[in-house]
Amino acid sequence: DAVQLLLAKLQGPVAKEFAMGALDSEDAKLRDLVLETVTSQGALRDKEVFAKAFATTQKEGVPEKLKPGAIRRALPKKDAAAQLSALIESTGDQETLRRSVVEIQNLNKPELLGPALSRMEKLGMLQDNKGLPWFSGAVLAKHIESADGEDLVRALRLVWLKPGLTRHTAKTVEARMAHADPAIRSIVARIIPDAVKYEGMQSELGEQVLSARLAVETDPAVKGEIEESLSQVRQARHSDQTLTPVTP
Repeated sequence: DAVQLLLAKLQGPVAKEFAMGALDSEDAKLRDLVLETVTSQGALRDKEVFAKAFATTQKEGVPEKLKPGAIRRALPKKDAAAQLSALIESTGDQETLRRSVVEIQNLNKPELLGPALSRMEKLGMLQDNKGLPWFSGAVLAKHIESADGEDLVRALRLVWLKPGLTRHTAKTVEARMAHADPAIRSIVARIIPDAVKYEGMQSELGEQVLSARLAVETDPAVKGEIEESLSQVRQARHSDQTLTPVTP
């Protein structure tokens, strides 16, 4: 925080000179503090500083978690995507993976979310919502639109773990209600009450989607999930109607 405030106060050429010198410092603590600061949102923005930061991350002893921010800011988009993809595949560090996942979304690369979520699963990061990185609902929705198989299951599980994402993903999630895989239909059914709760979907629409699927569903386990979710959505709709003031 102190380094960030210092760079913000100095600004301009003075801040740049300080950052460039610190990135060459033999004081690893200072070097890493400045590296983290210049590759974070709202910090000093300068192409030469970003290039220096990226070069610094290649040095021995620099924490791996500092690489994603430098990669995204210093390299052209295509090269950054390639290096972040490689880092995602190779890292065993959860914090490095979290930061890499954020940066591929900052690059607006939904096609990279499949491998990223797969890696998160391997590192035990999709068991609950603790320690999950930030996710863009818009980028995730694009991924869900084209994903299938295990990639789709992992993406839907993420939405279930972070229900606030339904504000932006409800429409694409709903479209998967007729998927051939009963496991996917089951997850979608469980997500719809959250979509209603977090205002990604109107309760009336949620009831219509679930009722329509229930009428044709043949899998007993999925029918049970739909019935449970339908009950929740109807309760929510009843509450909405009860709380709606009557116009005099």
